[in-house]
Formats: sequence, structure tokens, C-alpha cells
Amino acid sequence: MKVETNKKRNLQLGVVIALIGVVFICFLQRREVLDIPQKAALTFGYILLFTGALLLLVNEQFEISLDQEHSKITYFHKWFLGKKTRCFPFSAVQAVRVNRIGKPTRNGDEYFFLFLILKNGRKLNSGKWLLSHDSAVEEANKMAALIGCSVES
Repeated sequence: MKVETNKKRNLQLGVVIALIGVVFICFLQRREVLDIPQKAALTFGYILLFTGALLLLVNEQFEISLDQEHSKITYFHKWFLGKKTRCFPFSAVQAVRVNRIGKPTRNGDEYFFLFLILKNGRKLNSGKWLLSHDSAVEEANKMAALIGCSVES
């Protein structure tokens, strides 16, 4: 079983944030005199553009492979400064945790991440984020059943 980063979704998020920043900048850059709220909006546009560009540049990739035959987990983390691969036995895992990120949106959407919690207290990010608690718990239950650990939700 493999659990990996939603790379396409991360790229889309970076593009959308950068484009919103460009809209703010283009709209306000043409004006000769800016009042304080417009200056704040222009600054916000630059922040959004920078954040979107950073998301596109960094775009971390995580992959957790569960090898039931050898009872081991291969953890792969790649980002713009390099990559790391680590192997852990199933016995090193205490739990699979489902964490909600932030607060629910106005229309009720929530976002959830999956983590592996090791017995030494370390958290391994799966890079997988899901849009519903039920689907996140279902994915966590599949992982926990293979590993032989509990699910924290």
C-alpha cells in the first residue's frame, strides 16, 4: 500500500494563490496615488504572489510505502533542497493519526492530514490531505490494519 502527496492538488493551490496575487497587483499597480487600504491590498497581492510562487517552487513530496511481506515502512521525502529515504519496522509505529487542519470553511469543508506516530514520539507526514473526516479515517484504518497499530482521530 502506498500513501503519497496529492502533488497535483498542491500545484493547483500554488497557481490559484499566485494568480489571485497577480490580480491584486495588476489592479492596483496602475494607480498613481494609493490610499492606505489600497496600499495594504497591494502588499497583500505581493504576499499572495510570493506564497504561490513558493508553493510551486518547494512542492514537497511525501510517500509512505507499507511492505506487509517484510513488515517495514519506507518513508520518502523530497523537496527542493534534496531527498531522504528511511525505513522503519512496523513495530516502530504507535498509531496512525488523523489531524484536522485549521477551522471548517464557511460552507463546511474541512481538511485532514494523515500522520504516522512513531513510538519515539516522532511524527511522519504522509503528505496526504483529504476533504472529509470519514475518508481520512477510512484511509487511516487501512494503514493501521496493515501495520497492526491503532488509529487516533
